[in-house]
Amino acid sequence: MNTLLKSIAGTALAIISLSLSVTAQAETTAPQAVEKIDIQQYAGKWYEIAHLPMYFQRKCVSDITAQYSVNTDKTMGVLNSCRTANGEMISSEGVAYPQNEGNSKLKVSFLPKGLRWLPFTKGHY
Repeated sequence: MNTLLKSIAGTALAIISLSLSVTAQAETTAPQAVEKIDIQQYAGKWYEIAHLPMYFQRKCVSDITAQYSVNTDKTMGVLNSCRTANGEMISSEGVAYPQNEGNSKLKVSFLPKGLRWLPFTKGHY
């Protein structure tokens, strides 16, 4: 019986040690954007399968999509849509501005069109 307890304890200790060593080696570096993307290929309708909590999505329960279109001035049109609990489709329209030469970093504004030209509306958020 004593040998059985030692064997179980040894196995449990080995499993715990292995579990801790695997989780201790996890990378904690922030993801980096690629250098360049083709915005023509990025354009289109994207379907969401998971998300972090965002203000617009607080009422969303299903059918969450983002529609991207390329504008003539090299910005991108953004249309986020989803279905609420009562079945209503809601949406929010914005513009994505490239933040680097390769178009791989975008800054999105969901301000009304009439306010987007004001310099103080382009703050970091």
